[in-house]
Amino acid sequence: MFENSIWLLGNGNDINFWNDNWCGPSLSEVFNIPTHISRKLTSSVGDYILNGQWNIPSQLSQQFNILSLIVQQVTIPMEPSQDLLLWKHTDSSELLLADAYHFILDQWQDLDWAKDIWSPDIPPSKSLLVWRLMHNKVPTDDNPKIRGKLFRYGSAVYLHGGYVEDLNQIKFNNKIINWQSVNSMIIANVSLSEVIWIPPLPLWIKCNIDGAAKGNTGLAGCGGVFRNHEADLLYCFVEPLGFFTSFQAELSAAISAIEVAFRFNWHNLWIETYSTLVVRAFQNPSYVVTWNLRNKWRNALFLFKQLNGIVSHIFREGNQVADSLANYGCTLTSSSSWHQAPGFIRDGLEKNKLGFPSFRIYS
Repeated sequence: MFENSIWLLGNGNDINFWNDNWCGPSLSEVFNIPTHISRKLTSSVGDYILNGQWNIPSQLSQQFNILSLIVQQVTIPMEPSQDLLLWKHTDSSELLLADAYHFILDQWQDLDWAKDIWSPDIPPSKSLLVWRLMHNKVPTDDNPKIRGKLFRYGSAVYLHGGYVEDLNQIKFNNKIINWQSVNSMIIANVSLSEVIWIPPLPLWIKCNIDGAAKGNTGLAGCGGVFRNHEADLLYCFVEPLGFFTSFQAELSAAISAIEVAFRFNWHNLWIETYSTLVVRAFQNPSYVVTWNLRNKWRNALFLFKQLNGIVSHIFREGNQVADSLANYGCTLTSSSSWHQAPGFIRDGLEKNKLGFPSFRIYS
């Protein structure tokens, strides 16, 4: 049981600093402390926390040179809370009798795939796609070929996945198609909805965020861009996250955005995201977040309550700058930030500032 559980740090008083798995493998295992010595180590994690900060004695840091580095990876909650022993294999982290039964049963039987795909960590659209695949219900018409972003700039029209070379022809999926044919496909099969990025009011800062995962779970990154009421960039960031789900990456972007805003004293903050799951998590403080992000998320909400903040949803077509940042984060090994726009988002920032619309295509 304990091999499949982990401690979530609260005040630290119920967790053995050396022998419990509150920061990954127990510290006694990491530092190869003999059993006859480790069983005599009774100090709690709370003994090494002072005023909400880690307080590792210098002699310990010298004796175990990576101890401080390991400990600093664990988030101390800002609000008083109790230590919790969590089950790793459920979204709620609670071990119920039914969960225990299925966990034991699954050691010898295949997992029930239907229960796995309908998870809060997986976007509903992805779950539906897998469900359709398993039931052989995937559409076979050509509608997916014309999904994308339609954008008019001067005399050119851009479609995500292709572009119009002139008003009479379009290069799409490496094929030249006349514009009349594209119009016919759009009129017959899809409708368009205009999506425009809107700047904040004066004295407000708007942060567009996004997370990306190359697979679910997969190599992930997140990013965010802060702009003022004139749509001028104030700050943007990208972070590599390791292996996360899409929802965890999107939630990490929200956490980082709040931390940045608090650091720069931007107290009027408008967060905008493509993720409906992130919006739902803000709306419902009791929303279940996976154990590895729970303390970070609670701390972010604690800070957000001290701001004059709002959260809204925007379609992906209007969130391309943040999307580019998140995908760039997937390629990095360390975080980066800028006060001036990096080259790969300048065009997107300029289009937003000029009020150019994007178009969302519905089938």
